[in-house]
Amino acid sequence: MTYINGVSQLGGDNFVKWKTEIGFILLTMDKDHSLRMPAPVAPVSQGTEDTTLAARTAAYEKEKERREHSDRVALSVMNITINPSIRGAIEKEPKNAKDFMNKIESYFKGCDKANASILLSQLVKAKYNGQDSVREHIMGMVNMRDKLQDLDCPFNDAALLHHIMMSLSSVFEPFKINYNASDQKWDITTLVSKCAQEEERLRSQNPDFANIVRHERHSGGNKRVSRPNKTKKGKKPYEAPRRNDPSAPKKLLCYHCDNEGHERKDCPKFKAWCERKGDNDIISLVDESFYAYFPLSTWWIDSGATTILVTNSSQGLSGVRTIRKGLES
Repeated sequence: MTYINGVSQLGGDNFVKWKTEIGFILLTMDKDHSLRMPAPVAPVSQGTEDTTLAARTAAYEKEKERREHSDRVALSVMNITINPSIRGAIEKEPKNAKDFMNKIESYFKGCDKANASILLSQLVKAKYNGQDSVREHIMGMVNMRDKLQDLDCPFNDAALLHHIMMSLSSVFEPFKINYNASDQKWDITTLVSKCAQEEERLRSQNPDFANIVRHERHSGGNKRVSRPNKTKKGKKPYEAPRRNDPSAPKKLLCYHCDNEGHERKDCPKFKAWCERKGDNDIISLVDESFYAYFPLSTWWIDSGATTILVTNSSQGLSGVRTIRKGLES
């Protein structure tokens, strides 16, 4: 019973492994006769003077009993190790263990194409990771090739050798160049020994060999291709508005002639316009005097309701006069 506990339960995709384990368990128990050997044939008398018939009959009965016992044990082991969810779909009362094994195999033959596709994809995408030895990496690829051959998907040694070379990282680049430049052809055994020697040399020269290979694998698959920015036709790229430098000197602008360099109160054209108009004595009632410019002959009246800042300088102010209540000018 201890042997049976080590057998994987037959499920959806592990028939090959299950069959191998069943064969090994029956071999260790010496109960694999019904799977390996054909059924014994009963002896026939060779004449009236046949003196060996009795011995041959006894040997036949012994071999028949041994086979029947082996067959019963093999059927029991197979029934116990099959998943109950699929046991009902297989033959319920098999005649013997060999026919039962063939019947089970016929149910799982439909998965061969899918398994072959998966194995082939794994073989092509296999890459050396630097953690395990290169010998284990190559032997793993050879194992996948052998499984493909069992699934009627042959993969010759020459093609496998090239795939192994492509699976090695760039640290093996000098090794690849030497192989390509050589006229000598290697077999898989020679390739394993050569790669193992090269790996030992690289590890002795680079203590951080495994990290270099691992970093190369992770960075190699995530490279981004930088593309130049293309602007659409008819549209200009957006430009952020420029801010005025507070330290830069402010430019004076005249709001009368629109010329730079002076203000309206100092504008010659504005003064000439005021003289032509003839109204030199202008009385203005000002609510807000900030940024308000008037000629020097203008009268400013303070109503007393608010404090009005007329100017920051008394220059040009000819006089101040308070008009009393009821006084008319």
